[in-house]
Amino acid sequence: LQVPDFYVPWPQHMEGYNAPYKDFYDKTEQKYRGGQFLSYLSRGPLSVDKYSLVPCGFREKRSDPDPDPYDVRQDVWDGNVIAKTFDDESPGGSSVVGTSTPKDLVLLLNFVQAGYWGHMMDNGLPRVAYAAEAAKQSGYNLHVLIPPEVVVHGWSSLRQVKQMVEQVFNGKLVVPGHSEDQLPQHCLGHGDGICRFFYTCGLPSFNEVVRHRFHELAQATLHSRSSLLQLDQRPSFQPGLPPGLFLGRGSDAYNSKGDTFSPKLEEELKKTRQWEIATDLGSKDLFDVAKEVAKHRTLMFVEGSAGYHIIWMAGRLGQPARRP
Repeated sequence: LQVPDFYVPWPQHMEGYNAPYKDFYDKTEQKYRGGQFLSYLSRGPLSVDKYSLVPCGFREKRSDPDPDPYDVRQDVWDGNVIAKTFDDESPGGSSVVGTSTPKDLVLLLNFVQAGYWGHMMDNGLPRVAYAAEAAKQSGYNLHVLIPPEVVVHGWSSLRQVKQMVEQVFNGKLVVPGHSEDQLPQHCLGHGDGICRFFYTCGLPSFNEVVRHRFHELAQATLHSRSSLLQLDQRPSFQPGLPPGLFLGRGSDAYNSKGDTFSPKLEEELKKTRQWEIATDLGSKDLFDVAKEVAKHRTLMFVEGSAGYHIIWMAGRLGQPARRP
């Protein structure tokens, strides 16, 4: 995949600030570098004991930077990130594939703490966007595989991630031994069918190209749910409602970010009558949260996972304002 550089201004008056994905950010030019990013696409199913042998397995250290594609030997990778169409040869041979032969693409997301809403929205689901449309175009069933070792807060914490995979990407979320959906037998090396594994750690999940595409896919899903949201008739925000929505902390929060001031901030915002308050976001249906976000033109949130719900705001998103 060839992706361009893109400009992101360095925030002024923010001492000690580190850019996300800092290994790819040029502070002098104030941009993230593009280039050719490669990944690994298997020609057949891989056994469970091979999952960690592919670059960016779950054995990586927390302190390790994202892999730099310029430092990876090119013979490690099997071709480009993903083709528009797949090679329909069965593994190890050139037999003709019948129209009834099941074809499955498995995206393995086994980076550290992959099984967590914030990390998936930031680093995982944008990578799914690379492959979802190609899989659909080529008649492949899509499975997003997260090993149980990297599920941080238990299977139940992935409910909204599951909704995103199923409804935005038309795929199935698989956590072996825990999820309702599991890999088909031919993806485990048993029975007939085509199954290819796509390892995505070389992909630039931070790049604006894929972020904007992820936003477009999320918005398209939101618009298609006309029974829940009458979006064809709605304006960019709902008249009569406060223009701002504060995504607050709640009982489902998994860290202490903002806990010292967030409740007091919520109280002060309510007094202004200019803000609605939404809390306990993780316990809600994903598209109930989307409905609330879509009604408003301004979001405020404590820096963290709740901010990823900005994806439900319509239009091309601008640069969020940071307030220390």
